[in-house]
Amino acid sequence: MFLPKSIENFVKVFSSFPSIGQKQATRLAFYLINQKSKLREARKSLEDLEKNIIVCSECFMPFQSSASLKSNVCPICLDRRRNRKIICLVEKETDLLTIEESKKYNGLYFILGGEISPVDPESYKKIRINPLIKKIRRDKIEEVIIATSLTTAGDLTAMYVERSLKNLGVKITRLGRGIPTGGEIEFADPETIAAALKRRE
Repeated sequence: MFLPKSIENFVKVFSSFPSIGQKQATRLAFYLINQKSKLREARKSLEDLEKNIIVCSECFMPFQSSASLKSNVCPICLDRRRNRKIICLVEKETDLLTIEESKKYNGLYFILGGEISPVDPESYKKIRINPLIKKIRRDKIEEVIIATSLTTAGDLTAMYVERSLKNLGVKITRLGRGIPTGGEIEFADPETIAAALKRRE
């Protein structure tokens, strides 16, 4: 099927995004072409992302930069009311949001940056294990909660993290079975998250 070069370029970029295939990207391109106001809104939102969002140097969570906040550390990491001796490890940003929305956890976070795939040896390189070890040592962290999904990749990631941290003298726990086997943190409800945190072992 013939497509103008500009649409081909759009589809190539957007189909590489998570959960968006070529057909979805193509439909999105035609939708935006026929909805000029939405196209302008999309362009502005992308510009805002590039200009105003920075990534926390401590937990790697993106947050809104501002003139008053002259720091590359996010509000969660700056909050002195939180328990600064506990870190909850999550695979991705949406997992952090899910746990935070449960209002049942008051420690700090660390985003690993993905999960380890049993069929992709390169996936080990994506996990931020060295910054994590550095943070644990520097901040004298007492407990690390591994909050990876209860999937094959999540279990493999958890085992890799445990092996990497075993000589640091830190307590390592994992979310209890409030999360069903095969379940992803991102889609868990607050009650399930609360139960999993309470039953961590």
